[in-house]
Amino acid sequence: MTSSPKNIQLVFDFDTVRSTSFIEEAHRAVAISGRQRKYIAADLGMTESELSKKLSGVENRDIGIRQLEDFFDSLGDAATIPVKYLAFKYLARREDQKALAAKALSEFTGQIPAILRIAEMLAAQEKGGKR
Repeated sequence: MTSSPKNIQLVFDFDTVRSTSFIEEAHRAVAISGRQRKYIAADLGMTESELSKKLSGVENRDIGIRQLEDFFDSLGDAATIPVKYLAFKYLARREDQKALAAKALSEFTGQIPAILRIAEMLAAQEKGGKR
């Protein structure tokens, strides 16, 4: 009996901004908000399709600055996600950003031995399953 390869996904949460763009953070906030996209769109006076186009990042389809506050209101607590992105990008000093990145890297490198042990265990399980 052969064992099928296992896909493993690792997620690292550094308690800082997770993406490189406001659009990515807005998408994440919509997903985390727990509200259906059609209701968020309705709060903004548009269809779900229109909201999707505005969140696509395509030029001339962005959410207008006048709608941004309504968008945040519609997200509830999840609005903090894109707001934190903007605050970190524009308010954090460069030294603070570098310090947070260095801390995250240090914490990650500290986890490498555990990750390697897990990888070795999975490889051993995989090898043992191929008889």
